[in-house]
Amino acid sequence: MNRTARTTTILGRAAKYKTSTAFDSLRPRPCRGEQSRKMKNPKVVGLILTFACLTFCVATAGAQQATKLWKIGVLVSGTKDLNALRDEALRQGLRELGYEEHKNIVIEYRYGEGKTDRLSQLARELVEQKPDVIVVGGTSVAVAAKNASSAIPIVVAGAGDLVEAGLVKSFMYPGGNVTGVSRMSPDYFGARLKLIREIMPKTAQVAALANPKNPGHARGIKDAELGAQSLGMTFQTVNARTPDELDNAVGSAGKAGANALFVMTDAM
Repeated sequence: MNRTARTTTILGRAAKYKTSTAFDSLRPRPCRGEQSRKMKNPKVVGLILTFACLTFCVATAGAQQATKLWKIGVLVSGTKDLNALRDEALRQGLRELGYEEHKNIVIEYRYGEGKTDRLSQLARELVEQKPDVIVVGGTSVAVAAKNASSAIPIVVAGAGDLVEAGLVKSFMYPGGNVTGVSRMSPDYFGARLKLIREIMPKTAQVAALANPKNPGHARGIKDAELGAQSLGMTFQTVNARTPDELDNAVGSAGKAGANALFVMTDAM
């Protein structure tokens, strides 16, 4: 084969392969089964947009969860001024746990102003605000909150016998949506009676001032009576359902010979 023939053969092979394999891989190629058209299928485009929207929604929900403002409802039987120290103690305790007002919590307050007949209405108002939890103090206040909602968690900061008041099924298995602190230990009343004896050694008879409408007083009166008997004192109970009945109740205790008045906690 002469030189001209060899040259022609080499050039023919080069033309056949075009030495283009390295660059062909960079060219866009049609999808398999779509050789004659570009990807313009609206179903595919719709699926992509749907996926993007879902991804955005999930990311937005995560951001909202991170900045959620927890709402706490507080129901009080007294006035704002009288409860100021307790309110500040609650806020201080929450701050120590990392919860700050207007930063990651909002607190809704409702004050009964000493009018127990308003508690049910105030409790319903709080429930309408959809709080994450309701904080209460006192048996009557706890009952009002419980009657207003059986779903929102209720924390009792201090009350009488929660079982006797119908707020929990039992202390071992409370059930329901109420938890908290119950002042029902006989020692609690016994210590108060001992204090009376220390201050007034000659005390022979004690009268307990109670509100028959308060569901937590019955158990407390029983414990107080046992405590008085253990100290050798006689015990009697006088009742007042409203502030207007207080004078008569205290007067009747004095007429009966009581040397000291044992006052059961009540919002009245």
